[in-house]
Amino acid sequence: MAMKLNKLKHPVTYILIGLGVMLLIILLYMGVFQSIEIKTEKQPAMLLVCQPHTGPYSETMRSFDQLSAAIANTALNDANRAGIYYDNPDKVPAIRLRSAACVIAASAEQRAAMDQLVTAKSSPLALERLELPGQKYYTTSFPLRNDFSILLGVLRVYPAFQEFMRSHNHPEYTYRERDFQNTFVMEIYQAGVIRYLMTIPAEEAVEIESNAADGDIDPTRDQPETTEGTD
Repeated sequence: MAMKLNKLKHPVTYILIGLGVMLLIILLYMGVFQSIEIKTEKQPAMLLVCQPHTGPYSETMRSFDQLSAAIANTALNDANRAGIYYDNPDKVPAIRLRSAACVIAASAEQRAAMDQLVTAKSSPLALERLELPGQKYYTTSFPLRNDFSILLGVLRVYPAFQEFMRSHNHPEYTYRERDFQNTFVMEIYQAGVIRYLMTIPAEEAVEIESNAADGDIDPTRDQPETTEGTD
């Protein structure tokens, strides 16, 4: 009888080991164990069409759905999507969080389609044209495998950003009713990767440019400033 029980245990053990290996492979594929490296990079000017959103960040997807429906039959349909998040959800009530669901208009055809959408009086959406100047950002990236990757990115990337800001003695977030659009985190959803761009505090940006002018930094190329996140 004992021999029969032992024979039954072996298949169960193999199954559990197999499931564990499969789970590990999935986690590796999703980038769960990827180190989060934060750099300082120059980003060219960008032109976007955005659907503003006020409320929980978890509901921003509704604005993306509305925007996707609006651009479905235009040149913007194949453009990269981007989410812009202005407020710190740890310090601002969910109903007051400000964000925007956007599409990046990179080509002349896409810019023309954007202008038509923004000026269309028949559109039920409050689409806005957003121009971002070329500037330096704190940047990092995370694998984009599926929709779940966006949540994993939130759990991995934003704690690394917060630690980076603390370690560099940057001022804490302050809620502003006006002129808040100059401080944000942008998530750009590209093929296979989410790129994160965080605006650099004004005083830090001045220091970076000053160092470049003094010859400490070569202004013609990106200057990586890295920090490791938790594995």
